Amino acid sequence: MYKESKASIIYNGNTIKYAHLMNIKRAIMSMIDSRNTEKSVIGIALPRTPELIASMLAAIDCRVPFVPLDINLPLDRLNIIMKSAGVNIIITIHGMDIALENA
Repeated sequence: MYKESKASIIYNGNTIKYAHLMNIKRAIMSMIDSRNTEKSVIGIALPRTPELIASMLAAIDCRVPFVPLDINLPLDRLNIIMKSAGVNIIITIHGMDIALENA
């Protein structure tokens, strides 16, 4: 078990505490839970940030398979990976040029 006041991540010189990371995770879990995820595969297309870690933890806690997507790959390659893995939900940030084909 973790202690909420302890550091979980040091990112860009800032210490992210477990409590903050778990708050982000819970917010992402609520978004995942609001969708019908019974037969879903989540693609996580985020830069290497605390949100990436929180997204992976949220997917694990929701028992939904996920595919981490390298945002530095060309869009064509990402589409091949997503199609091959059966990704039908994407977690990303505003402004990222990534979308599901046929969406």
